[in-house]
Amino acid sequence: MIQLQILEWSLHTNLDFSKDGRLTSVSDIRQYFDNSKASRYIQRVNLRNVNFIEPEQMLNDYIGNAVNIVDLNISGTRFEDVQGLGYFLKLLPHVKRLSIDWPRRMEDNAEPCCKVLRGPLSKLTYLSIQIWHPPHTKKFVQYLQMCQKLKELRMIGRKSCYVPATDDLPYLNHKKLRSLEIIEFCGPCYGPEKRYFMTLLPELEKWTDFHVPKYYIQNGFYFGMFLYFEFGQSVLTERLLTEVIKVTHKDPPKCYCCLSLLHQTDICVIKIEEAKRLLKDPSYELSYLRINHNIKTNCDAHLVVSAFPKLTELILSNITKVSGFVHSRKQLKRKYNKAVKQEGYLTNKNLDSSFSMIVQNSPHLKHLTLDTNNSTIEYEEMWDLNALHLISGWTNLRTLRLSSVPIEDGIFLTEIGRACKHLEILDLYDLGPGDVCCYIDELCQMIADLKNLREFRIHQDNIGEVSQIFVSLANNVQLRKVDVISDGENTTTNNLIPSIEHLLQTCSKLTTFQCIIDEISEADSVKLSTMLRSFKCKPGKRDFQFQVVWTMDLIMDDSEWMMKEDVITEDARLVNFPCDMSMPHHP
Repeated sequence: MIQLQILEWSLHTNLDFSKDGRLTSVSDIRQYFDNSKASRYIQRVNLRNVNFIEPEQMLNDYIGNAVNIVDLNISGTRFEDVQGLGYFLKLLPHVKRLSIDWPRRMEDNAEPCCKVLRGPLSKLTYLSIQIWHPPHTKKFVQYLQMCQKLKELRMIGRKSCYVPATDDLPYLNHKKLRSLEIIEFCGPCYGPEKRYFMTLLPELEKWTDFHVPKYYIQNGFYFGMFLYFEFGQSVLTERLLTEVIKVTHKDPPKCYCCLSLLHQTDICVIKIEEAKRLLKDPSYELSYLRINHNIKTNCDAHLVVSAFPKLTELILSNITKVSGFVHSRKQLKRKYNKAVKQEGYLTNKNLDSSFSMIVQNSPHLKHLTLDTNNSTIEYEEMWDLNALHLISGWTNLRTLRLSSVPIEDGIFLTEIGRACKHLEILDLYDLGPGDVCCYIDELCQMIADLKNLREFRIHQDNIGEVSQIFVSLANNVQLRKVDVISDGENTTTNNLIPSIEHLLQTCSKLTTFQCIIDEISEADSVKLSTMLRSFKCKPGKRDFQFQVVWTMDLIMDDSEWMMKEDVITEDARLVNFPCDMSMPHHP
Protein backbone atom coordinates (compact mmCIF):
# COMPACT_ATOMS: atom_id res chain seq x y z
CA MET A 1 0.00 0.00 0.00
CA ILE A 2 2.83 2.38 0.90
CA GLN A 3 4.58 1.60 -2.40
CA LEU A 4 1.36 2.37 -4.31
CA GLN A 5 1.08 5.73 -2.52
CA ILE A 6 4.67 6.63 -3.38
CA LEU A 7 4.07 5.66 -7.01
CA GLU A 8 0.95 7.85 -7.11
CA TRP A 9 2.82 10.80 -5.59
CA SER A 10 5.69 10.40 -8.04
CA LEU A 11 3.26 10.78 -10.96
CA HIS A 12 2.61 14.39 -9.89
CA THR A 13 6.15 15.74 -9.94
CA ASN A 14 5.24 18.22 -12.72
CA LEU A 15 2.15 20.34 -12.05
CA ASP A 16 0.92 22.69 -14.77
CA PHE A 17 -2.11 24.85 -13.93
CA SER A 18 -1.51 27.36 -16.72
CA LYS A 19 -3.86 25.68 -19.19
CA ASP A 20 -6.91 26.81 -17.22
CA GLY A 21 -5.13 29.90 -15.86
CA ARG A 22 -7.59 32.16 -14.10
CA LEU A 23 -10.20 29.37 -14.00
CA THR A 24 -8.04 27.45 -11.52
CA SER A 25 -9.70 27.29 -8.10
CA VAL A 26 -8.28 26.91 -4.61
CA SER A 27 -9.37 23.28 -4.43
CA ASP A 28 -7.63 22.50 -7.73
CA ILE A 29 -4.27 23.41 -6.21
CA ARG A 30 -4.78 22.40 -2.59
CA GLN A 31 -5.31 18.73 -3.39
CA TYR A 32 -1.67 18.42 -4.52
CA PHE A 33 -0.09 20.23 -1.57
CA ASP A 34 -2.17 19.18 1.43
CA ASN A 35 -0.10 16.05 2.00
CA SER A 36 3.39 17.14 3.09
CA LYS A 37 4.91 13.78 2.12
CA ALA A 38 3.41 13.88 -1.36
CA SER A 39 4.38 17.52 -1.93
CA ARG A 40 8.04 16.66 -1.46
CA TYR A 41 7.96 14.79 -4.79
CA ILE A 42 6.86 17.92 -6.67
CA GLN A 43 9.71 19.42 -8.72
CA ARG A 44 8.03 21.67 -11.29
CA VAL A 45 5.05 23.97 -10.79
CA ASN A 46 3.46 26.28 -13.37
CA LEU A 47 0.98 28.74 -11.83
CA ARG A 48 1.08 31.19 -14.72
CA ASN A 49 -1.86 33.63 -14.55
CA VAL A 50 -3.42 31.86 -11.57
CA ASN A 51 -4.24 35.20 -9.99
CA PHE A 52 -6.82 34.47 -7.33
CA ILE A 53 -4.24 34.10 -4.56
CA GLU A 54 -1.77 36.57 -3.10
CA PRO A 55 1.93 35.61 -3.09
CA GLU A 56 2.02 35.21 0.71
CA GLN A 57 -0.99 32.90 0.66
CA MET A 58 0.52 30.96 -2.23
CA LEU A 59 3.63 30.23 -0.21
CA ASN A 60 2.03 29.58 3.18
CA ASP A 61 -0.94 27.51 2.02
CA TYR A 62 0.37 25.75 -1.07
CA ILE A 63 3.81 25.47 -2.59
CA GLY A 64 5.64 26.21 0.67
CA ASN A 65 5.40 22.50 1.48
CA ALA A 66 7.03 21.53 -1.83
CA VAL A 67 10.58 22.30 -0.71
CA ASN A 68 12.16 20.36 -3.58
CA ILE A 69 10.79 22.53 -6.41
CA VAL A 70 13.46 23.27 -9.02
CA ASP A 71 11.29 24.91 -11.74
CA LEU A 72 8.71 27.55 -10.76
CA ASN A 73 6.54 29.72 -13.02
CA ILE A 74 4.37 32.29 -11.22
CA SER A 75 4.09 34.84 -14.04
CA GLY A 76 1.02 37.00 -13.52
CA THR A 77 1.41 37.09 -9.74
CA ARG A 78 2.91 40.42 -8.69
CA PHE A 79 4.64 40.90 -5.35
CA GLU A 80 4.29 44.24 -3.61
CA ASP A 81 8.04 44.75 -3.19
CA VAL A 82 11.41 43.11 -3.71
CA GLN A 83 11.71 42.00 -0.10
CA GLY A 84 8.44 40.08 -0.41
CA LEU A 85 9.83 38.28 -3.46
CA GLY A 86 13.08 37.57 -1.64
CA TYR A 87 11.40 36.01 1.40
CA PHE A 88 9.20 33.94 -0.89
CA LEU A 89 12.18 32.49 -2.76
CA LYS A 90 14.26 31.99 0.36
CA LEU A 91 11.92 29.24 1.52
CA LEU A 92 12.30 27.42 -1.81
CA PRO A 93 16.05 26.76 -1.73
CA HIS A 94 16.30 24.44 -4.76
CA VAL A 95 14.67 26.64 -7.43
CA LYS A 96 16.94 26.91 -10.51
CA ARG A 97 14.40 27.94 -13.17
CA LEU A 98 12.21 30.92 -12.32
CA SER A 99 9.54 32.86 -14.27
CA ILE A 100 8.09 35.92 -12.50
CA ASP A 101 6.71 39.44 -12.80
CA TRP A 102 8.97 42.05 -11.22
CA PRO A 103 7.40 43.51 -8.01
CA ARG A 104 5.15 46.58 -8.04
CA ARG A 105 7.30 48.82 -5.84
CA MET A 106 11.04 49.46 -5.68
CA GLU A 107 12.83 50.57 -2.52
CA ASP A 108 15.15 53.60 -2.63
CA ASN A 109 17.78 51.69 -0.68
CA ALA A 110 18.59 48.61 -2.73
CA GLU A 111 21.24 47.17 -0.41
CA PRO A 112 18.84 45.34 1.99
CA CYS A 113 16.94 43.92 -0.98
CA CYS A 114 20.15 42.68 -2.54
CA LYS A 115 20.94 40.79 0.64
CA VAL A 116 17.53 39.13 0.59
CA LEU A 117 17.76 38.10 -3.07
CA ARG A 118 21.46 37.22 -3.25
CA GLY A 119 20.97 33.59 -2.19
CA PRO A 120 18.01 32.69 -4.44
CA LEU A 121 19.37 34.53 -7.50
CA SER A 122 22.82 33.02 -7.20
CA LYS A 123 21.37 29.54 -7.84
CA LEU A 124 19.32 30.34 -10.94
CA THR A 125 20.23 28.91 -14.35
CA TYR A 126 17.09 30.26 -16.10
CA LEU A 127 15.23 33.52 -15.46
CA SER A 128 12.19 34.85 -17.32
CA ILE A 129 10.89 38.18 -16.08
CA GLN A 130 8.20 40.70 -17.04
CA ILE A 131 8.99 44.34 -16.23
CA TRP A 132 5.99 46.66 -16.11
CA HIS A 133 7.51 50.07 -15.34
CA PRO A 134 10.59 51.70 -16.94
CA PRO A 135 12.23 52.66 -13.59
CA HIS A 136 12.13 49.01 -12.57
CA THR A 137 14.50 48.12 -15.38
CA LYS A 138 17.00 50.61 -14.01
CA LYS A 139 16.92 48.82 -10.66
CA PHE A 140 16.68 45.31 -12.02
CA VAL A 141 20.10 45.45 -13.66
CA GLN A 142 21.66 45.62 -10.18
CA TYR A 143 20.23 42.24 -9.28
CA LEU A 144 21.50 40.63 -12.46
CA GLN A 145 25.01 40.88 -11.07
CA MET A 146 24.08 38.16 -8.56
CA CYS A 147 23.02 35.64 -11.23
CA GLN A 148 26.46 34.19 -11.91
CA LYS A 149 25.11 30.69 -12.75
CA LEU A 150 22.49 32.05 -15.15
CA LYS A 151 22.43 30.42 -18.63
CA GLU A 152 19.23 31.91 -20.07
CA LEU A 153 17.83 35.39 -19.43
CA ARG A 154 14.53 36.31 -21.06
CA MET A 155 12.92 39.69 -20.38
CA ILE A 156 9.63 41.26 -21.45
CA GLY A 157 9.34 45.02 -21.19
CA ARG A 158 5.73 46.14 -21.15
CA LYS A 159 6.64 49.79 -21.60
CA SER A 160 9.59 51.81 -22.84
CA CYS A 161 12.74 50.34 -21.36
CA TYR A 162 15.15 52.67 -19.66
CA VAL A 163 18.62 51.59 -18.58
CA PRO A 164 20.96 54.39 -17.49
CA ALA A 165 24.36 55.02 -18.96
CA THR A 166 27.30 53.40 -17.23
CA ASP A 167 28.40 56.68 -15.65
CA ASP A 168 25.03 56.95 -13.91
CA LEU A 169 25.60 53.72 -12.01
CA PRO A 170 28.97 54.04 -10.28
CA TYR A 171 28.00 51.43 -7.69
CA LEU A 172 27.81 48.66 -10.32
CA ASN A 173 30.99 46.72 -10.90
CA HIS A 174 29.64 45.21 -14.14
CA LYS A 175 30.35 41.60 -13.35
CA LYS A 176 30.22 39.48 -16.46
CA LEU A 177 27.63 36.71 -16.37
CA ARG A 178 30.13 33.99 -17.18
CA SER A 179 27.61 31.15 -17.64
CA LEU A 180 25.20 33.05 -19.85
CA GLU A 181 24.29 31.47 -23.22
CA ILE A 182 21.08 33.29 -24.24
CA ILE A 183 19.80 36.78 -23.50
CA GLU A 184 16.53 38.02 -25.00
CA PHE A 185 14.50 41.19 -24.59
CA CYS A 186 11.02 41.60 -26.11
CA GLY A 187 9.50 45.05 -26.06
CA PRO A 188 10.58 48.70 -26.42
CA CYS A 189 14.34 48.86 -25.95
CA TYR A 190 16.81 51.16 -27.69
CA GLY A 191 20.50 51.38 -28.57
CA PRO A 192 22.00 52.56 -25.24
CA GLU A 193 19.99 49.99 -23.29
CA LYS A 194 20.98 47.19 -25.65
CA ARG A 195 24.65 48.17 -25.37
CA TYR A 196 24.37 48.16 -21.60
CA PHE A 197 23.14 44.57 -21.54
CA MET A 198 25.98 43.68 -23.89
CA THR A 199 28.43 44.72 -21.16
CA LEU A 200 27.17 41.75 -19.13
CA LEU A 201 28.18 39.25 -21.83
CA PRO A 202 31.46 37.36 -21.42
CA GLU A 203 33.76 36.98 -24.43
CA LEU A 204 31.64 39.20 -26.64
CA GLU A 205 33.36 37.96 -29.80
CA LYS A 206 31.70 34.56 -29.31
CA TRP A 207 28.17 35.97 -29.32
CA THR A 208 25.74 36.19 -32.21
CA ASP A 209 23.37 39.13 -32.48
CA PHE A 210 20.16 37.98 -34.17
CA HIS A 211 18.89 41.20 -35.64
CA VAL A 212 15.13 41.51 -35.25
CA PRO A 213 13.68 44.47 -37.20
CA LYS A 214 12.27 47.32 -35.14
CA TYR A 215 8.91 46.95 -36.87
CA TYR A 216 8.78 43.40 -35.55
CA ILE A 217 9.22 43.54 -31.75
CA GLN A 218 9.81 47.25 -31.08
CA ASN A 219 13.60 47.17 -30.96
CA GLY A 220 13.96 44.09 -28.82
CA PHE A 221 17.10 42.00 -29.12
CA TYR A 222 18.34 38.42 -28.96
CA PHE A 223 21.94 37.24 -28.35
CA GLY A 224 23.11 33.64 -28.52
CA MET A 225 26.53 32.20 -27.67
CA PHE A 226 28.71 29.53 -29.29
CA LEU A 227 27.11 29.62 -32.72
CA TYR A 228 29.46 29.05 -35.63
CA PHE A 229 28.69 31.04 -38.76
CA GLU A 230 30.36 32.97 -41.56
CA PHE A 231 28.26 36.10 -41.70
CA GLY A 232 29.94 38.34 -39.13
CA GLN A 233 28.81 39.05 -35.58
CA SER A 234 25.26 40.05 -36.59
CA VAL A 235 22.81 37.77 -38.33
CA LEU A 236 20.15 39.31 -40.58
CA THR A 237 17.41 36.99 -41.78
CA GLU A 238 17.61 38.33 -45.33
CA ARG A 239 21.33 37.67 -45.61
CA LEU A 240 21.13 34.33 -43.85
CA LEU A 241 18.48 32.98 -46.22
CA THR A 242 20.35 34.27 -49.28
CA GLU A 243 23.56 32.52 -48.21
CA VAL A 244 21.77 29.29 -47.24
CA ILE A 245 20.05 29.09 -50.64
CA LYS A 246 23.41 29.60 -52.37
CA VAL A 247 24.82 26.62 -50.50
CA THR A 248 21.90 24.26 -50.98
CA HIS A 249 20.52 25.05 -54.46
CA LYS A 250 21.77 25.10 -58.05
CA ASP A 251 22.16 28.36 -59.93
CA PRO A 252 20.22 30.54 -57.48
CA PRO A 253 19.74 34.27 -58.18
CA LYS A 254 22.31 36.60 -56.64
CA CYS A 255 19.59 38.58 -54.87
CA TYR A 256 15.85 38.56 -54.25
CA CYS A 257 13.47 41.50 -54.15
CA CYS A 258 11.70 40.08 -51.08
CA LEU A 259 15.05 39.79 -49.24
CA SER A 260 16.21 43.29 -50.08
CA LEU A 261 17.55 45.50 -47.29
CA LEU A 262 16.86 48.73 -49.17
CA HIS A 263 13.56 49.39 -47.38
CA GLN A 264 13.27 48.97 -43.62
CA THR A 265 9.58 48.11 -43.88
CA ASP A 266 10.28 45.26 -46.30
CA ILE A 267 11.41 42.58 -43.92
CA CYS A 268 11.67 38.83 -43.84
CA VAL A 269 11.49 37.07 -40.49
CA ILE A 270 12.11 33.49 -39.39
CA LYS A 271 12.04 32.00 -35.91
CA ILE A 272 15.29 32.48 -34.04
CA GLU A 273 15.48 28.82 -33.08
CA GLU A 274 15.22 27.89 -36.75
CA ALA A 275 17.88 30.47 -37.64
CA LYS A 276 20.20 28.67 -35.23
CA ARG A 277 19.46 25.38 -36.96
CA LEU A 278 20.27 26.92 -40.34
CA LEU A 279 23.58 28.24 -39.05
CA LYS A 280 24.59 24.74 -38.02
CA ASP A 281 22.97 22.88 -40.90
CA PRO A 282 22.08 24.79 -44.10
CA SER A 283 20.01 21.84 -45.31
CA TYR A 284 17.55 22.29 -42.44
CA GLU A 285 13.96 22.80 -43.66
CA LEU A 286 12.23 25.94 -42.38
CA SER A 287 8.71 25.59 -41.01
CA TYR A 288 7.93 29.31 -40.48
CA LEU A 289 8.40 32.34 -42.73
CA ARG A 290 7.07 35.88 -42.53
CA ILE A 291 7.46 38.12 -45.59
CA ASN A 292 6.45 41.77 -45.23
CA HIS A 293 6.80 42.62 -48.90
CA ASN A 294 4.63 43.66 -51.82
CA ILE A 295 4.18 40.41 -53.71
CA LYS A 296 3.77 41.62 -57.28
CA THR A 297 3.06 39.61 -60.39
CA ASN A 298 6.77 39.45 -61.27
CA CYS A 299 8.03 39.06 -57.69
CA ASP A 300 10.54 36.33 -56.84
CA ALA A 301 9.15 35.48 -53.39
CA HIS A 302 8.03 32.11 -54.74
CA LEU A 303 11.68 31.17 -55.34
CA VAL A 304 12.50 31.73 -51.66
CA VAL A 305 9.45 29.67 -50.65
CA SER A 306 10.46 26.89 -53.06
CA ALA A 307 13.80 26.59 -51.24
CA PHE A 308 11.89 25.36 -48.18
CA PRO A 309 9.15 23.06 -49.51
CA LYS A 310 8.24 21.76 -46.05
CA LEU A 311 7.05 25.19 -44.94
CA THR A 312 3.98 24.88 -42.68
CA GLU A 313 3.38 28.49 -41.56
CA LEU A 314 3.45 31.57 -43.80
CA ILE A 315 2.65 35.21 -42.98
CA LEU A 316 2.24 37.73 -45.80
CA SER A 317 1.32 41.41 -45.81
CA ASN A 318 -0.12 42.10 -49.25
CA ILE A 319 -0.46 40.93 -52.84
CA THR A 320 -0.47 43.64 -55.49
CA LYS A 321 -1.66 43.76 -59.09
CA VAL A 322 1.21 45.47 -60.86
CA SER A 323 1.53 44.96 -64.59
CA GLY A 324 4.64 43.12 -65.68
CA PHE A 325 5.96 39.82 -66.88
CA VAL A 326 5.73 36.79 -64.62
CA HIS A 327 9.10 35.64 -63.28
CA SER A 328 10.73 33.17 -65.67
CA ARG A 329 11.59 30.60 -62.98
CA LYS A 330 9.05 28.54 -61.14
CA GLN A 331 11.26 26.86 -58.52
CA LEU A 332 14.84 26.47 -57.35
CA LYS A 333 16.46 23.08 -57.71
CA ARG A 334 18.15 21.65 -54.65
CA LYS A 335 21.68 20.29 -55.02
CA TYR A 336 22.38 16.57 -54.65
CA ASN A 337 18.70 15.66 -54.76
CA LYS A 338 18.21 13.05 -57.50
CA ALA A 339 14.61 12.36 -56.54
CA VAL A 340 13.40 15.75 -57.73
CA LYS A 341 12.14 15.88 -61.29
CA GLN A 342 13.98 18.33 -63.48
CA GLU A 343 11.35 19.17 -66.05
CA GLY A 344 9.38 22.36 -65.47
CA TYR A 345 11.91 23.88 -63.11
CA LEU A 346 13.47 26.53 -65.29
CA THR A 347 10.59 27.95 -67.27
CA ASN A 348 7.12 29.08 -66.33
CA LYS A 349 4.44 28.71 -68.99
CA ASN A 350 1.04 28.31 -67.33
CA LEU A 351 1.27 30.26 -64.07
CA ASP A 352 0.21 33.89 -64.02
CA SER A 353 1.71 35.36 -60.85
CA SER A 354 4.31 34.92 -58.15
CA PHE A 355 1.60 34.26 -55.56
CA SER A 356 0.14 31.39 -57.58
CA MET A 357 3.60 29.81 -57.61
CA ILE A 358 3.92 30.37 -53.86
CA VAL A 359 0.80 28.22 -53.45
CA GLN A 360 2.26 25.48 -55.66
CA ASN A 361 5.69 25.60 -53.98
CA SER A 362 4.37 25.14 -50.42
CA PRO A 363 2.11 22.06 -50.58
CA HIS A 364 2.53 21.30 -46.86
CA LEU A 365 1.35 24.71 -45.65
CA LYS A 366 -1.01 24.48 -42.66
CA HIS A 367 -1.15 28.02 -41.25
CA LEU A 368 -1.67 31.13 -43.39
CA THR A 369 -1.93 34.76 -42.30
CA LEU A 370 -2.63 37.75 -44.55
CA ASP A 371 -2.14 40.81 -42.37
CA THR A 372 -2.13 44.19 -44.09
CA ASN A 373 -1.57 46.21 -40.90
CA ASN A 374 2.13 46.49 -41.78
CA SER A 375 1.44 46.83 -45.49
CA THR A 376 3.45 49.27 -47.59
CA ILE A 377 0.67 49.60 -50.19
CA GLU A 378 -0.33 53.22 -50.60
CA TYR A 379 -3.73 52.61 -52.20
CA GLU A 380 -6.17 49.78 -51.56
CA GLU A 381 -6.92 49.64 -55.29
CA MET A 382 -3.49 48.09 -55.80
CA TRP A 383 -4.53 44.91 -53.97
CA ASP A 384 -4.84 41.85 -56.19
CA LEU A 385 -8.14 40.52 -54.89
CA ASN A 386 -8.18 37.77 -57.50
CA ALA A 387 -5.23 36.21 -55.70
CA LEU A 388 -7.54 35.38 -52.77
CA HIS A 389 -9.19 32.72 -54.91
CA LEU A 390 -5.88 30.84 -55.00
CA ILE A 391 -5.90 30.27 -51.21
CA SER A 392 -8.19 27.29 -51.69
CA GLY A 393 -5.23 25.57 -53.38
CA TRP A 394 -3.73 25.00 -49.91
CA THR A 395 -6.00 22.07 -49.15
CA ASN A 396 -4.06 21.13 -45.97
CA LEU A 397 -4.79 24.43 -44.21
CA ARG A 398 -5.52 24.18 -40.50
CA THR A 399 -5.41 27.93 -39.68
CA LEU A 400 -6.49 30.94 -41.73
CA ARG A 401 -6.14 34.51 -40.47
CA LEU A 402 -7.16 37.50 -42.58
CA SER A 403 -6.68 41.04 -41.27
CA SER A 404 -7.67 44.34 -42.95
CA VAL A 405 -7.79 42.92 -46.47
CA PRO A 406 -9.89 45.30 -48.67
CA ILE A 407 -12.17 42.60 -50.08
CA GLU A 408 -15.28 43.37 -52.16
CA ASP A 409 -17.13 40.08 -51.66
CA GLY A 410 -16.69 36.71 -49.95
CA ILE A 411 -16.82 34.32 -52.88
CA PHE A 412 -13.26 33.18 -52.18
CA LEU A 413 -14.40 32.15 -48.68
CA THR A 414 -16.92 29.67 -50.08
CA GLU A 415 -14.16 28.21 -52.28
CA ILE A 416 -11.96 27.75 -49.20
CA GLY A 417 -14.85 26.15 -47.31
CA ARG A 418 -15.32 23.57 -50.06
CA ALA A 419 -11.61 22.79 -50.58
CA CYS A 420 -9.98 23.14 -47.11
CA LYS A 421 -11.88 20.51 -45.16
CA HIS A 422 -9.24 20.31 -42.41
CA LEU A 423 -9.52 23.99 -41.38
CA GLU A 424 -9.70 24.27 -37.59
CA ILE A 425 -9.01 27.94 -36.81
CA LEU A 426 -10.58 30.90 -38.64
CA ASP A 427 -9.75 34.51 -37.66
CA LEU A 428 -11.28 37.43 -39.57
CA TYR A 429 -10.50 41.02 -38.67
CA ASP A 430 -11.86 44.17 -40.30
CA LEU A 431 -12.30 42.96 -43.88
CA GLY A 432 -13.69 45.10 -46.68
CA PRO A 433 -15.35 48.54 -46.32
CA GLY A 434 -16.26 49.57 -42.80
CA ASP A 435 -19.79 50.84 -43.47
CA VAL A 436 -21.20 47.45 -44.42
CA CYS A 437 -20.15 43.79 -44.19
CA CYS A 438 -19.85 42.57 -47.78
CA TYR A 439 -19.24 38.88 -47.09
CA ILE A 440 -21.61 37.68 -44.37
CA ASP A 441 -23.65 35.31 -46.60
CA GLU A 442 -20.56 33.69 -48.12
CA LEU A 443 -18.96 33.41 -44.67
CA CYS A 444 -21.98 31.53 -43.31
CA GLN A 445 -21.87 29.15 -46.27
CA MET A 446 -18.15 28.59 -45.71
CA ILE A 447 -18.62 27.84 -42.00
CA ALA A 448 -21.45 25.42 -42.72
CA ASP A 449 -19.26 23.55 -45.22
CA LEU A 450 -16.19 23.24 -42.97
CA LYS A 451 -17.58 20.90 -40.26
CA ASN A 452 -14.26 20.70 -38.30
CA LEU A 453 -13.78 24.23 -36.96
CA ARG A 454 -12.41 24.40 -33.41
CA GLU A 455 -11.87 28.15 -33.04
CA PHE A 456 -13.73 31.00 -34.72
CA ARG A 457 -13.07 34.72 -34.24
CA ILE A 458 -14.48 37.68 -36.10
CA HIS A 459 -14.07 41.41 -35.47
CA GLN A 460 -16.15 43.22 -38.05
CA ASP A 461 -18.17 46.45 -37.97
CA ASN A 462 -21.77 46.50 -39.22
CA ILE A 463 -21.90 42.74 -39.53
CA GLY A 464 -25.65 42.60 -40.25
CA GLU A 465 -27.81 39.88 -38.71
CA VAL A 466 -25.30 38.26 -36.41
CA SER A 467 -27.50 35.29 -35.47
CA GLN A 468 -26.91 33.61 -38.84
CA ILE A 469 -23.23 33.19 -37.91
CA PHE A 470 -24.17 31.19 -34.82
CA VAL A 471 -26.61 29.08 -36.83
CA SER A 472 -23.82 28.15 -39.28
CA LEU A 473 -21.32 27.48 -36.51
CA ALA A 474 -23.65 24.85 -35.07
CA ASN A 475 -22.57 22.54 -37.92
CA ASN A 476 -19.09 22.31 -36.37
CA VAL A 477 -19.48 19.92 -33.45
CA GLN A 478 -15.76 20.13 -32.58
CA LEU A 479 -16.05 23.85 -31.82
CA ARG A 480 -14.14 25.00 -28.69
CA LYS A 481 -13.92 28.80 -28.90
CA VAL A 482 -16.16 31.51 -30.38
CA ASP A 483 -15.39 35.25 -30.32
CA VAL A 484 -17.75 37.63 -32.13
CA ILE A 485 -17.05 41.38 -31.93
CA SER A 486 -19.12 43.86 -33.90
CA ASP A 487 -19.71 47.62 -33.71
CA GLY A 488 -21.97 49.84 -35.80
CA GLU A 489 -25.66 50.47 -36.22
CA ASN A 490 -25.98 47.96 -39.07
CA THR A 491 -25.48 45.03 -36.69
CA THR A 492 -28.81 43.42 -35.79
CA THR A 493 -29.68 40.81 -33.16
CA ASN A 494 -33.24 39.67 -33.98
CA ASN A 495 -32.75 35.94 -33.35
CA LEU A 496 -29.63 36.13 -31.21
CA ILE A 497 -30.80 34.20 -28.13
CA PRO A 498 -32.32 31.17 -29.96
CA SER A 499 -29.33 30.85 -32.29
CA ILE A 500 -26.82 30.85 -29.41
CA GLU A 501 -28.95 28.41 -27.43
CA HIS A 502 -28.93 26.04 -30.42
CA LEU A 503 -25.15 26.45 -30.70
CA LEU A 504 -24.65 25.49 -27.05
CA GLN A 505 -26.86 22.43 -27.41
CA THR A 506 -25.09 21.23 -30.56
CA CYS A 507 -21.44 22.03 -29.77
CA SER A 508 -20.94 20.23 -26.48
CA LYS A 509 -17.15 20.81 -26.45
CA LEU A 510 -17.45 24.62 -26.38
CA THR A 511 -15.22 26.11 -23.64
CA THR A 512 -15.08 29.85 -24.48
CA PHE A 513 -17.87 32.08 -25.77
CA GLN A 514 -17.51 35.82 -26.21
CA CYS A 515 -20.14 38.08 -27.73
CA ILE A 516 -19.34 41.81 -27.87
CA ILE A 517 -22.00 43.56 -29.94
CA ASP A 518 -22.39 47.32 -29.81
CA GLU A 519 -26.12 47.25 -30.60
CA ILE A 520 -27.16 44.53 -28.15
CA SER A 521 -29.71 45.78 -25.63
CA GLU A 522 -29.32 45.52 -21.88
CA ALA A 523 -32.35 43.23 -21.74
CA ASP A 524 -30.81 40.85 -24.28
CA SER A 525 -27.54 40.95 -22.35
CA VAL A 526 -29.37 39.83 -19.23
CA LYS A 527 -31.18 37.03 -21.07
CA LEU A 528 -28.02 35.88 -22.78
CA SER A 529 -25.90 35.88 -19.63
CA THR A 530 -28.63 34.00 -17.74
CA MET A 531 -28.69 31.33 -20.42
CA LEU A 532 -24.89 31.07 -20.49
CA ARG A 533 -24.73 30.86 -16.70
CA SER A 534 -27.22 28.00 -16.75
CA PHE A 535 -25.11 26.22 -19.35
CA LYS A 536 -22.02 26.66 -17.17
CA CYS A 537 -23.82 25.02 -14.22
CA LYS A 538 -24.39 21.81 -16.13
CA PRO A 539 -22.25 18.77 -15.22
CA GLY A 540 -18.82 18.86 -16.86
CA LYS A 541 -19.08 22.56 -17.84
CA ARG A 542 -17.13 24.15 -14.98
CA ASP A 543 -14.37 25.27 -17.37
CA PHE A 544 -16.81 27.07 -19.66
CA GLN A 545 -16.03 30.79 -20.00
CA PHE A 546 -18.34 33.45 -21.36
CA GLN A 547 -18.57 37.19 -21.72
CA VAL A 548 -21.28 39.60 -22.82
CA VAL A 549 -20.36 43.27 -23.10
CA TRP A 550 -22.87 46.06 -23.67
CA THR A 551 -20.91 49.20 -22.66
CA MET A 552 -17.22 49.86 -22.13
CA ASP A 553 -15.25 52.69 -20.56
CA LEU A 554 -11.49 53.26 -20.72
CA ILE A 555 -9.80 54.46 -17.51
CA MET A 556 -6.30 55.07 -16.23
CA ASP A 557 -5.24 53.21 -13.11
CA ASP A 558 -1.83 52.87 -11.43
CA SER A 559 -0.02 54.26 -14.49
CA GLU A 560 -1.30 51.38 -16.62
CA TRP A 561 -4.05 51.45 -19.23
CA MET A 562 -6.78 49.07 -18.16
CA MET A 563 -10.18 48.23 -19.57
CA LYS A 564 -13.08 48.69 -17.17
CA GLU A 565 -16.08 46.88 -18.61
CA ASP A 566 -19.68 47.25 -17.62
CA VAL A 567 -20.30 43.57 -18.24
CA ILE A 568 -22.57 40.74 -17.30
CA THR A 569 -20.11 37.93 -17.32
CA GLU A 570 -18.24 35.21 -15.48
CA ASP A 571 -14.63 34.11 -15.74
CA ALA A 572 -13.67 35.18 -19.27
CA ARG A 573 -11.25 38.02 -19.85
CA LEU A 574 -11.49 40.42 -22.77
CA VAL A 575 -9.62 39.01 -25.75
CA ASN A 576 -7.16 41.43 -27.33
CA PHE A 577 -8.15 40.77 -30.92
CA PRO A 578 -6.42 40.14 -33.32
CA CYS A 579 -3.92 38.94 -30.71
CA ASP A 580 -0.72 40.03 -32.48
CA MET A 581 -1.49 37.43 -35.08
CA SER A 582 1.52 38.23 -37.21
CA MET A 583 3.97 37.49 -34.41
CA PRO A 584 5.63 34.10 -33.93
CA HIS A 585 5.84 32.67 -30.46
CA HIS A 586 9.22 32.72 -28.82
CA PRO A 587 10.30 29.54 -27.09
